[in-house]
Amino acid sequence: MTAAIAAASGVSVAQASPADDQATADAAIAAFNERLTEAGGISSPAPDITPIDPAEIDEYATADPTLVCFGDVGTALDPGGRFEGETARAFSDDFTLTAPDAPVTTDPIELAMADNDHVNAAVITVGDAQVGTLDELIEFVGSDAFTTCFNDFYAAASAGVPQASDAATADAPPMPAFEITADSDIGVGDSSVRLNFSVTSTVGEEVYVVNSSAAMARTGRTLVFANLVSSTEEPVSDVDLEAELTAIVDSL
Repeated sequence: MTAAIAAASGVSVAQASPADDQATADAAIAAFNERLTEAGGISSPAPDITPIDPAEIDEYATADPTLVCFGDVGTALDPGGRFEGETARAFSDDFTLTAPDAPVTTDPIELAMADNDHVNAAVITVGDAQVGTLDELIEFVGSDAFTTCFNDFYAAASAGVPQASDAATADAPPMPAFEITADSDIGVGDSSVRLNFSVTSTVGEEVYVVNSSAAMARTGRTLVFANLVSSTEEPVSDVDLEAELTAIVDSL
């Protein structure tokens, strides 16, 4: 996924000014924030999008080794990252949602203890010459090579650590079991992908499953992504991740 590959892709679309791109991105994310608020989400402020200092890129990547699986664009997916030729980026608040019939609360401790979902989204727009980079990213994230990279990373991390099958005799808690799968085309925008993460932890005789999904789509010159992390095996809220991704795409 290099700039040369992107430029060679031949993809061309009409280009607005960076100011127009930023205004469009901000409006799309503002509408997402409003929808999630109306759905009962309790929001935390949007992440800091101060650009990452180029001198700290290597240190940043070291702090999250899984970024290696995203190749050269790994840091660009962080709020403080940047794509080459980028003209706009906007990140939503992070929303916590509980089950529709759960008691209403904004207390951080009660929210943390309850079964809940965390949902957020982002919009990033690039110039004409970089559109191919977005498609290359989506294609790669949906590939076997990408999921294999993640699975290999977690397998290496768990080497020598007690596994769930050893829980009864291990002195330390067993390493959680990770499973990563990808749906390479979910039919949103011009190209799209959905990643599914499952983490199973065993504590004594109790088994806990946390699931999360990350959906990504390109529409025109814009990359849209939305994330849903559930503290339980199934989402507890009524939020539909792909519907939210589609709503953002349709608003651009």
